[in-house]
Amino acid sequence: MKIYIVTYELNEADTPAHHSRVIEAIQYQGEAVEIQHGVWILKSVYAHSAIRKGIEKELDPGDKLFVGSLKGYSAMGETFSKKAASLIASVWHTAKVPVTKNYLR
Repeated sequence: MKIYIVTYELNEADTPAHHSRVIEAIQYQGEAVEIQHGVWILKSVYAHSAIRKGIEKELDPGDKLFVGSLKGYSAMGETFSKKAASLIASVWHTAKVPVTKNYLR
C-alpha cells in the first residue's frame, strides 16, 4: 500500500453531480480522506498513473488533476482530522509538531 495526495480543480461549469462523480472516482481507488476542499489523502494498492487514469475519466475539459506519491514523514500537527492522521500513520510514521500558535484564527 502507498499513500498519495490527489488534488483537483474543476472548471467553472462544475455541477454537484459532476463533483460527486469525481469524488466517487477518487474513493474507488482506495481508502480516501478529504483534508481540504479538492485535496485528498489516498491509501491505495494502485500506481499513481492508474489512479490518475481512473479519476480523469470523470473530468471535463478545463478540469485539473494532480496525483503524487507521499513518502517519509509528515508534519500536520493537530490541524487535520484523526481519520486523515490515522490513514497516513497506517503506512508510515507521522511526526507531530507542537502547535504554538494558530495562525488560521
